[in-house]
Amino acid sequence: MGSQRWGVDVDGRRHEVVVNHGYFSARRTILLDGAPVIDIQPGPFNAVRFWNTATEHVFKIGDHAATVRIDPTIDNMTYKKFLFIDGENVDGGASHVPLPAQHGGTREGTWLAGYGGLLVQPFAFAALIIGQVAYARQGGALGFAAGFGGAAACWALGRQFKGNALAQIVGCCVVIATLVLVARLI
Repeated sequence: MGSQRWGVDVDGRRHEVVVNHGYFSARRTILLDGAPVIDIQPGPFNAVRFWNTATEHVFKIGDHAATVRIDPTIDNMTYKKFLFIDGENVDGGASHVPLPAQHGGTREGTWLAGYGGLLVQPFAFAALIIGQVAYARQGGALGFAAGFGGAAACWALGRQFKGNALAQIVGCCVVIATLVLVARLI
């Protein structure tokens, strides 16, 4: 589980904001001064969606709006976490531009179209299915992890080669072929 911690002064008082983010579970827990203010435990489908989608979680520190943004990097292997108070990044940098609002108060970036393009999605889902089949047949977690890794690779290829359909298709075909070979070996 990845964590990020900030110490911030708001209205003359020091506050601690801690974000805990589960890599595979996509669970998001935000603590303010040690008390949970947000605890999202997504089910299996939402975990896959959250795994590859930027999300924002809004809460209050006193009378001030606070937002934590969790953003996957281009390789889907790491995440960047940001804290904004009243629209300003506490670590400096650009002002906050909110993601579109979703149900339940969470704001999310685009998922299927924005993270790799629609062209790579069938390959990413095929990788997840191959991983699930390998997991069911062999019972080891390696197949499960390989499926997520294959999906992450397809999404990363989609973002890396946005606008180049041939490179996306060829790259994802290589990922799927490799995953099939790996699944047979485990």
